[in-house]
This record gives sequence, C-alpha cells and structure tokens, in this order.
Amino acid sequence: MARTTADPDRYDATTLRDYTAAVLETTGVPRAHARLTAHSLLDANLRGVDTHGVARLPIYVKRLKLGAVNPRPHVRLAVDGATTVVVDGDAGLGQVVCDVAMRATIERARMHGVCWTGVRNSSHNGTQAYWALQGAREGLLTWTFTNGESNMAPWGGRERFLSTNPVCLAVPAAPPDELVLDMASSQVAAGHILLALNRGAPIPPGWALDADGNETTDPQRFIDGGTVLPLGGYKGAGLSLMVDLIAGVLSGAASTRDVGGMYWTFDRPQNVGHAMLAVDVQRLLPLAEFQRRAAATVAALRASARRPGVAQIFAPGDIERAQASERTKHGCPLTPDIVSELAQLGSDCGVPFPGELGA
Repeated sequence: MARTTADPDRYDATTLRDYTAAVLETTGVPRAHARLTAHSLLDANLRGVDTHGVARLPIYVKRLKLGAVNPRPHVRLAVDGATTVVVDGDAGLGQVVCDVAMRATIERARMHGVCWTGVRNSSHNGTQAYWALQGAREGLLTWTFTNGESNMAPWGGRERFLSTNPVCLAVPAAPPDELVLDMASSQVAAGHILLALNRGAPIPPGWALDADGNETTDPQRFIDGGTVLPLGGYKGAGLSLMVDLIAGVLSGAASTRDVGGMYWTFDRPQNVGHAMLAVDVQRLLPLAEFQRRAAATVAALRASARRPGVAQIFAPGDIERAQASERTKHGCPLTPDIVSELAQLGSDCGVPFPGELGA
C-alpha cells in the first residue's frame, strides 16, 4: 500500500486492543470486561468509524475514575420473559451491559422466534453495528437503538433537546457480505465535530448550528451551546424522538435532557438506554433461501447503472468491510492529536503507548 508523508501514522489493531484493555484494567475494570470493551472500540477503528474507536478511551477512563461509570457492575435481567427482556446495567460500561443484553436477545429469539430487549442504566456502548452484526451472524434480523445526551434541537428549534440517537439494522447475509446499516438520526455523529475541534479544523456547512440557531462551520460554536442538525430535516428529528421513546422511555432509562452528558456530566451516571430486536429468519423463510435472494438483490444493486463520475455503487456495510480488511493488513490510522492524547493517557496509567507500524 502506497503511503505519503501526509498520511496519519498506522498502528497494529491487536496491539492497540491490548493497550486499550490494559489501560481500562488500571481503573478497576475486570480483565474480561476490559478486553470486551477494547474489542468493541477497535472494531470501530477497523471498520473506519474512528469517532467510536480508541478516541473514546480517554473519556471512558475519566468517567471510570470519577465514579460516573461503575467498573464492576452487577448487570441483571430486571424483566426476564420469553420474548421480552429488560436489562439493568448498574451504570457499567455500555459494552459490558450490552454483551449481557445481546446474549439474552439472541438466545430468546432463537428459542421463540423473536425477542425485544430494553436496556437501562447503561453508558456509551460503541457502534450499534457491533451489536447488530452479532445477531445477524446467528441468522437473525437484528435492530439496535440507543439514546444519548441532548445535542440536537427539534426541527425548527435552536435548543438542545434531542440527541443523535442512532438506529442500526443488520440482516443475515451469506459470507463474506455483512449487510448492516448503522446511522445516526443527525446529519453527522457529534464525534466528528469533536474530532474536528481537536484538530483545529472547521466543519462542513450543514453539520451544526450555533447557540443562536445560525449555521456554523466552527466546531467550538457547537460546543458552546450549539446543536447538530438532524438528518433530512424534520425526518431525522422525528426519528431521533422515536428512538429516544423506545430506547430511553420504554426501557426505563433516562430520556432527552435527563441523559447525562458523556463529556460534561461527571457527578452521576449517564443512564443511557438501548433497545434490541431480533427476529429468526428461519421462522419466516429458510435461511439459505433468504441469503440467496438477498445476495442476488444486492448484486443487482451494485451492478445498476451509475451516474457520471461514480466509480462504484455500494450496499450498506460494503465500505466498512473493505476498510476492515485493509486496516487489518496495514494498521489503523491515528491522527497526531489522538496519538498525543493516548500517549499521555498511557503515561498517566503506567501503560506504554505502542509504537507505529514500521517505525
């Protein structure tokens, strides 16, 4: 792979995963939970979703050290029905909580054909695709939802009320395909704005408003009381509200303004809510037939006529799968600001940050 001097340095994913787990262990997180969380974060980096990867490790550690996240939660099934489950996360790391929730969802969907799971008292849980794909690989249509802190205004408003609340759907595809759509209800995930702020870079028009309700390209104006713009105008705002109602309200978690801010609420847990729905394809259609027809449909989509200047048409999940293959071979790129922050974190925790590949 050709590299230029402008390319970010690359780091081996396995080495980064081990570093991440070791740092989490210094905060009192059990080794198995630390490795699970690290696996989720590095999966995001491998798939090109760098906003949800190791860039989140410093804030995870800060929240753990300040007691806003429980390093050793007692995760329990508050409701344990045949096809309906509610998981109480005891303010643990979102990955630890959702591992219990997804296992319960998959088990019951395979047994009864369908399962709905709500999750309360949780925290940031990484990408939704990480969880939805676990169900899809078991032959289940799988939806995952999460709410978050208020950082988006209702359509026509300028006050933080809604969040970037994402929704994800994964279908069981025949390998090597992974058909998964993971999307925020905002024009862009807030993490992209935070990354731009750290780099001292502007953000594109159409991403955010300032506190007065005017469009801005300055990420600091978003931080200072601004809001992200919803995806597709009123449609994204409506979707965000619906996700909050099912992931937050229905699960018994916090909702809208009551959800703690990951980067500013340190005196209490976030009480994030999630929801998961899994349906056993085999109950409706033989799995092999579904996969065959899905593959034919996707192949036809990729082969459909392209507009001038368009090199390729992608199905949901194509780009992330290609990124994962490339980054597994050549390492995960990390920008200098992220490397500096992770190196300082490692120094503070007594865990040396790994060197770049080829150094």
